[in-house]
Amino acid sequence: MTTTITEWVNRISAHRLARWVGIVFATGFIWLQLGSVFVFIVQAGSRDGLILLISSLLLAWGIQQLIGYHWFHGRPEVVDPAIHPSIHPSVYSKSFPSDHSAIAFVCASVSAVSLPRIAPAFFVFAILIAASRIFVGVHRLTDVAIGALIGMSTVLFIYWVML
Repeated sequence: MTTTITEWVNRISAHRLARWVGIVFATGFIWLQLGSVFVFIVQAGSRDGLILLISSLLLAWGIQQLIGYHWFHGRPEVVDPAIHPSIHPSVYSKSFPSDHSAIAFVCASVSAVSLPRIAPAFFVFAILIAASRIFVGVHRLTDVAIGALIGMSTVLFIYWVML
């Protein structure tokens, strides 16, 4: 018997603990990750790291808005009524690309440049945040993959410009 991603998401998110863990990673950990990168960069006294973080976040946000405006994709539950998301963002908001995924991967990529010793932890958190957006039913794999690509690409571009 084949299981679709929709059935998998609905079955797993029906469990209270799994739903709670998914919600925490999908909504709260992005702010924890962003705050942590900011604090570590400030503590390290890295002015360039702070400029890289802020510039990359702004550029990624702008790219996300342009893509979302020109290639609007509805949330998964709008396209497929069989999906029952654990959290309920506005059905009028864009699904593609994932803003949370982009922010998480901006943070991870900036940490790779500015804080290489702790960067692996930030990449693990970025992957968990992106996966949780699928898990709670508010994004598709393509949404988070493109969001991650935008996040990492903007950091590489700003870093290259700063050199």
